[in-house]
Amino acid sequence: MSSKQEVIMQVAQKCFNKQGLKYTSIDDIVKECKISKSTFYKYFATKEDLVWEMLIYSNKKFSNASILIDTDNTKTPHEKLKEKIKLVSDYLKYNYSFNAHILGEFSEIKGNSLIEIRNNLRSNIINCYKTPLILIYGEEITPFIWELLFVIDSLIHEFNLVMKMNKRNISEEYIFEFITRQIDLNIKNLRYNKSIINENIFYSIDEIGESNYKDSLKDVFLNVVYSIKECIKLNENEKLSEAITKIEEEFNLGNYNSLTMHAMIAYLEKQDSLKEYAAKLNRLISKLGDEIINGE
Repeated sequence: MSSKQEVIMQVAQKCFNKQGLKYTSIDDIVKECKISKSTFYKYFATKEDLVWEMLIYSNKKFSNASILIDTDNTKTPHEKLKEKIKLVSDYLKYNYSFNAHILGEFSEIKGNSLIEIRNNLRSNIINCYKTPLILIYGEEITPFIWELLFVIDSLIHEFNLVMKMNKRNISEEYIFEFITRQIDLNIKNLRYNKSIINENIFYSIDEIGESNYKDSLKDVFLNVVYSIKECIKLNENEKLSEAITKIEEEFNLGNYNSLTMHAMIAYLEKQDSLKEYAAKLNRLISKLGDEIINGE
């Protein structure tokens, strides 16, 4: 996606949030972007195409950010959960009005049911809490994990509603402390009582979420590969170029844990400028490998 497309979508979202989807024209958007209509149509054939691309972009951006938090080994599980809560809170603040306008304006977009689109968006949000929760509290919470996810998600939505209605911010520290205290209290209670909430309350979201999670891992991996290629271009190093090409080939074949993949990443890791990128690739292929094993 080009930077120009991103700018058009960001400006369009501000217009939609302010005026509503129905009352925002393409003329309004191009005026705010300071571009011609022909430039707009170069990237989006219709307003519906624009809205569709905005949904896909927003969903991917959220998923990729969630994956990067999961694969950051410098952070503790508590820090990861805190970042996930902030990620969801920021997403809701920025996208709530836009998503509400879409639900009011369309029954489907480009042949895709809005119910399916909504479930995919919700699955990304709900599933993003699972990994840090299990890392903090252990596998023993698995029997009542959906009840905890419901509590967290409900509280984050409630805090956002309160802030929206009162037009004031509540500190991240306060929100995180309150939510973690509620989780602790619920875990104590649920250890001795049968959970009454399962994944069905989230529209069978677990299955959707797992699929989205794997797709997001792949997107993040390719983004890291692209960043490495850009760095290598500056160095004009032929051997490094061959290494990243091999990594991309193994990735496209689904050989995430192959000897070639590991050897090429290890070679990149020897370069000071690429160490951080190589570490990210290692964490991502580890996650992708786990996904394959769990899916078999």
